[in-house]
Amino acid sequence: DIISEHVRENSVPSTITAHDDTKLKVDTTFRTSRTCHIQSGELTCLDHVNKRICDCMGIEPERSEPIQGQYYTAGQEFKAHTDFFAPNTEEYATHAGSMGQRTWTFMIYLNDVPKDSGGETEFVHVGLSFQPKRGRAITWNNLLPDGSPNEATKHWAHQVKHGEKIIVTKWFRQY
Repeated sequence: DIISEHVRENSVPSTITAHDDTKLKVDTTFRTSRTCHIQSGELTCLDHVNKRICDCMGIEPERSEPIQGQYYTAGQEFKAHTDFFAPNTEEYATHAGSMGQRTWTFMIYLNDVPKDSGGETEFVHVGLSFQPKRGRAITWNNLLPDGSPNEATKHWAHQVKHGEKIIVTKWFRQY
């Protein structure tokens, strides 16, 4: 499919933001996937997906980040992490900016990954796990009703054992 091919061809090694960068910089296996930053207008079909996601969430596109693709091949993963920026940290000051905290995450699997091939997304504090299935979307609220970080959203993109996993993710912001 066009989006999957675009993500494969344009991805670069993934990076991380964290309030405890020193710990994570030591662990070069924390995030081993590849990332594709996709700008509006770069892929017409993805612009339609972007609009549908915003409509589904009932949130204005202006309160969101561009869609990002993630590409995992055999042996790659993203260990347990959250999508919000840790409040009162350099990470928050650097990444929250004028848009504020990340509120919602909307993720779509672009391909099937058989159960015996890994790649599942596990929410480690609540015991939920999702096996990648083409077209399946999952969404979660990164904040509690009082606006504080929702630690229950800590999730782990488990290692792909065979084949590949391709997803697109959209994050929404406070402002």
